[in-house]
Order: sequence, then C-alpha cells, then structure tokens
Amino acid sequence: MLLVGIDWADDHHDVCLVDGSSQDASACLARFRIAQSTAGFATLHERVREYETSPEQVLVAIETPHGLLVHDLVQHGYGVYPINPKSASRYRDRRSPASPKDDARDAFSLAHILRTDREHYAPLDILPEQYRLLEELCQDLRQMVDDRTQIINRLTSCLKAYYPQALNLFSRLDSQVSVAFLRAFPEPAKLTALSRKRFLAFLQKHQYTHPERAGQIYAQATAPAPAADPVIIRSGQMRMLALLDQLTTLQAHIRAYEQQIHKIFQELPESDHISNFPGVGERIGPELLATLGPRPKSDAPGRFTSSEGLKRLSGAAPVTRQSGRYKQVKFRRACDRQLRRTLYDWAKTATRTSRWAHAYYEHCREHGHRYNTILRNLALKLIAILYRVWSTGKAYDEQFHIDNLKSRGVIWAAHL
Repeated sequence: MLLVGIDWADDHHDVCLVDGSSQDASACLARFRIAQSTAGFATLHERVREYETSPEQVLVAIETPHGLLVHDLVQHGYGVYPINPKSASRYRDRRSPASPKDDARDAFSLAHILRTDREHYAPLDILPEQYRLLEELCQDLRQMVDDRTQIINRLTSCLKAYYPQALNLFSRLDSQVSVAFLRAFPEPAKLTALSRKRFLAFLQKHQYTHPERAGQIYAQATAPAPAADPVIIRSGQMRMLALLDQLTTLQAHIRAYEQQIHKIFQELPESDHISNFPGVGERIGPELLATLGPRPKSDAPGRFTSSEGLKRLSGAAPVTRQSGRYKQVKFRRACDRQLRRTLYDWAKTATRTSRWAHAYYEHCREHGHRYNTILRNLALKLIAILYRVWSTGKAYDEQFHIDNLKSRGVIWAAHL
C-alpha cells in the first residue's frame, strides 16, 4: 500500500510518498513538488505508478476536500482522506516539540497520519451528481442571500443620509413596489408635486397588495422631512440607483437558484420525508438533504453512521474538557458553519410550527435558559429524529413523537 501526503497550495503542491508496509517511521520513498496544472497532475500519477500500479492501494491525505487536485485524485480511483489543517498541525508537533514547519515536512506528516491514525479519519465520500449539485447550489444561494442583506443595509444607510421618508413606506426595502418607488421618485424633490391620484395610480400599476394602506403611505411620503445638503442628495441619489441595480440583478439570480433547487429537490427520493418535518420550508429542506445525501442501503452505507456525527458536524453537540476534578462543557466552534445556520433556522421555525418543539421552548424559557442555548438543544433533538427518518425511510409523525415523549414521562410534553 502506498501512502501519499500532499501539502496543498494555490499554485503548487508538495508531495511525499511513503510505503505503508514499512516499519521504518522515518522512511520516505520520494519527495517532490508539482504545479497546479495538467502537467503537474500527470507527473504525480507517473511517480505514484513507479511504486504502486493499483489505484485502490493508493491512499492520499490532503488538507482540503475540494478543488481541481482532489477531483483529479478521485477520478484516478485513489482513496482520498481530507485532513483538517488543525489535526495535521498537531500531528506534526508530535514529532518535534520545537514545532518546525515547511511544506515538505507537512506532506510527510500527512502521509504518516494515514499510517498511524487512519482509523480515526474517513475517506472522502463522493455523493451522486444530483446531491452534489444540490449542495453547491444551496451554498451559493446562502451566499447570495447574505450579499442581498449587505446591499439592503447599504441602501438603508444611503437613504438615511438624504431620503429618510422613503425608508418605511413599504414592508420590505427590497420588495418590487419599493424598488419601483425609489426608481420613480429617487429624491425628495420628486415628492413635492406628487398628487394623491398619481400615487394611487402608481400603486395600482405595480399591483400593490395592501390598497387599504395607500392613504397612510401617501401621507407618510409627502410629510415634511429635514432637508439634506444638495451635495449629499446628488451623490446619494447616484449611489442609491447603483445599489438598486445590484439588488435587482441579485434578486433575479436568487429566484433562478430557488427554482432550480426546488426542481432538483423534488426529484430526489428522500425529499418527501424531509418535507414532512415541521418548520422545513423550501430553503431548509434542500439544505438538509444536501448534507445527508442518499439514504443508506444494505450494500451502500450512508454519509453518516449515526446521528452523533451529524451533531458534531453541525456544531450542535458541545465539547467536554475534563482533567482530574476539572470539567468544562464548551461550545463547539470547529464545525460546518453553514449547516449550523441551517439547523439554527430550522429550530427557530420549528418552535412556531411544531407543538412539541413549542412546548419545549416555552418550558426552557420559563426556567431561564438562554435563547441560543434552547435552539441548540432543540436542534439536537431534531437531528436525532431526522437521522432516524433518513436512515430507516419511515415518515415523520408528529403525534407519534408526542405520544412517545409522554410515554417516557417528559415533563414539558405532559400537557400536549
């Protein structure tokens, strides 16, 4: 068996080849550097074949689960082990208390991780294409939603500086009618000649859904407001229109992503069971399924072997530090931050859509628990149920779970 350690970088990679059957802990078959290019990847495979011709007998340790190099390694049939950089750093320090560091030494340490501690790491699990596409689209959508929030915040700041009366006219600053209003009336001077009849026609043209508020909005828009410096008005108007263009374009892309995600999600067999959970909407459901992957089968184990792995990955499970009489339970920071956000959002919506989740939330609030702690503990419960539904294929039943809680004598579920 050939063990390969690769210290990854943007434009080059240091490689170390180690004989997995050798008893010499310091033995290294070869050290070399390759470029991040087709020629560099070809050089890597040529050097590997000098020592091992069977791809199944080649195990690679690398500090990232993504990228062109990782894809190339997987395509060649190697077993790829993504190693957390912190784990690699601590393993390197085991060999020398002085903590020397260079790229070649890091590659050597990565190769020896597979030799001494391989059972503690899992090889990279490549999901089917539709699941991987769903995961990538969900990640991109989250990022675009964050970008939209930033643009809205900048737009709010801009309007506060020269046009505060336009801020609270409509429920959302990024709504279609709000964007249309700012384009039609980009500065306070445009409102001085705005008649009630013309304003009502504007709302009707843009299909405003609350016509009963038209009079209140008109009075608010045309009410006297402090006047800004003319220079601020001119610059603010240009900045506001530029932000609106960015917002409009981003909104269109977000809708396109949502449609594509919904289409892929509906085509996957696990979507029905996940959609049955309380609080799982069009955003959370696909993100959960993208994390879980296909349901495990007898001949193909799933991405997770227990709910504990999912709890640790999401950061919902705490970390315990104990030595002698000292014991401390701490918040887990090393996790998938996007999955943590997904579970936080799910727990928050579940308190409004699930009877048992709402009862648990109210019970904890009455006992003075912190809001974020409640949601994190609720997420632990939801993960346990989610994993069972995903692994067994049985549909979620709200009443069945409530009856189960009562049979176990759970205090906060007794009145349900």
